[in-house]
Amino acid sequence: NIFLGSANSTIPTDGSVTKLGTGLNGKKIKHIEIPDFITVVSRSAFGGCTELETVVLHDKIQEIEEYAFAGCTSLREIVIPSSVTYIGEGVFSSCSALETISLEGNTNYRFAGNCLIEIATGRLISGTNRSVIPDDGSVKIIGNFAFSELNELTELYIPDSVVTIEAHAFSEMENLKKLVIPGSVTTIEAYAFEYLPSLVELEIPGSVETLGAFTISLCVGLKTLRFGEGLKYIE
Repeated sequence: NIFLGSANSTIPTDGSVTKLGTGLNGKKIKHIEIPDFITVVSRSAFGGCTELETVVLHDKIQEIEEYAFAGCTSLREIVIPSSVTYIGEGVFSSCSALETISLEGNTNYRFAGNCLIEIATGRLISGTNRSVIPDDGSVKIIGNFAFSELNELTELYIPDSVVTIEAHAFSEMENLKKLVIPGSVTTIEAYAFEYLPSLVELEIPGSVETLGAFTISLCVGLKTLRFGEGLKYIE
């Protein structure tokens, strides 16, 4: 496991490393090629690598853990091989330049409407600056940090297959002007709509029973906020 690296690091090729830890977190790396003996990219492994532009993942990678590439603000695209069986929450959170996530024959995940979706759970793990959330019934959950800091998006329509919006799902989207929440949603978790300064109107449908703490916070441009009659609990 690599615990400490630098901007000039070369991952050893002698088989001594099978898992990338947080050793490269925040380093000024522009390109990384992960060798084929690495099977796990750990939680926050490349978090905060703001200059990282390209990543090559070989076909032995099995797991990409939570927040592995969070805050990689220069990353525009990434290819996920078919060998990957687990992708953690927030893996691309705050990747503000992200446009494309390509899947090479992966049967556990799909990329539709420019959204990365876990097939078994219907969790939308990550959006991009080109996202249109699929309305084919495949999306049940908008995951943690799924659209966080995607500042090129100006409007989003959540389809009526979605029942849960997880924490920070739409946080810090500076240019989001319109967000439509359907009557299928029952739970909206904490900070889901934190700091949406361009949003002027929001309606929480009557189907929503629970609102998490600070769900709607720092939305400084909000002029109209409507709550449905079904709301029972605000944390």
